[in-house]
Amino acid sequence: MLFVADSKLGNLPNWAFIAHSGNYYLSPLALKQFSLAELDEALNWIEDTQALQVPFYGHRYEEGELPEGQSQPKAFCAELPSQTKSGPVTGLSWQHRLLAVCNVEMRQKQLASLEQRCEQAIIQIQERFIPKRGRKRITAVGQAQAIVDQALQQHKAQGLLEVHIIEPRKAKGHFEVSCALNKEAYQQAQNRAGWCVYATNAPEQMLGPYDLLRIYRQQFRIEQQFHNLLNKCTALQPILLHKPNRIEALVRFLAIALQFVALIQHQTRENMAVRQQPYLTNLIPGNPGRKVYQPNTAMLLRVFSAIGLVVITADDGSVSYHVTGLNSLHQQIVSLAGLRPDTYLHPSCQRTDRILTEM
Repeated sequence: MLFVADSKLGNLPNWAFIAHSGNYYLSPLALKQFSLAELDEALNWIEDTQALQVPFYGHRYEEGELPEGQSQPKAFCAELPSQTKSGPVTGLSWQHRLLAVCNVEMRQKQLASLEQRCEQAIIQIQERFIPKRGRKRITAVGQAQAIVDQALQQHKAQGLLEVHIIEPRKAKGHFEVSCALNKEAYQQAQNRAGWCVYATNAPEQMLGPYDLLRIYRQQFRIEQQFHNLLNKCTALQPILLHKPNRIEALVRFLAIALQFVALIQHQTRENMAVRQQPYLTNLIPGNPGRKVYQPNTAMLLRVFSAIGLVVITADDGSVSYHVTGLNSLHQQIVSLAGLRPDTYLHPSCQRTDRILTEM
């Protein structure tokens, strides 16, 4: 089995337990498991050795495929030198593979954020040192340094700027400040943008870099389902049952229901991608024109709340069934969910039956 999880899985006891049980793990590494210095070293190794960076276009495409109309890859991945890990108790060892991944979209956002944060920090620091009427005068170096530190912390620019505080030459003069980019630190931050490292013990002949990245990106959102189970759809808490067998039965029943919740959402989004339908409308109450690019099951089912089944019993004992409120959006959602488009138009919903007088 391959255990796919977030960075919480990334610690030696978890790795050792999974590896020694004959299974495999895959998870990104947090800064505690892979520091910024190690990331810089890994990126330098990739640049110096010109390691192969495999382009990744999406989890729906095989390696080497170029999707129609998409020239820019979503990510790049490169294999780093593997390590040998050993268990903290048993002492057994295994091969610990490292995969460097660069998310292209995230890199662009982080680069833009990096530039913006530095600019805002410089503007705030320089503006604070301009004497103005009604503004508290800076009278000590410690006070000036506190202002600088606060601005750097607010904009997360520590180490990225070189700030020099100039003391006044005259007794009644004011403090001045000069700000400039720390070019070396700024360049390092630019190089790190969008990069992270994944760890796994799966052999390369079984799962290559491209396969690992695709598997991680298409992982099931199990935490979202637990959230729905506890707080949203089913409101499992508080449990008003007392007998253990009934509590277990309730949890199992709701787990089955959640499988259908996940299936409807997954199938709808997959069919939207296949049919090149980027969004749906008329899903948000009060805002019918809003475009929903990733609809969830709750949004889809809410639309069907207006559907009604009218049952008419005639004097002769015949019963007629009619579906009301059905429109093209309902039929479209049914089709995207992988069901028959005529689910609500089947003769069973429009039939006329005679009630047996014996009953």
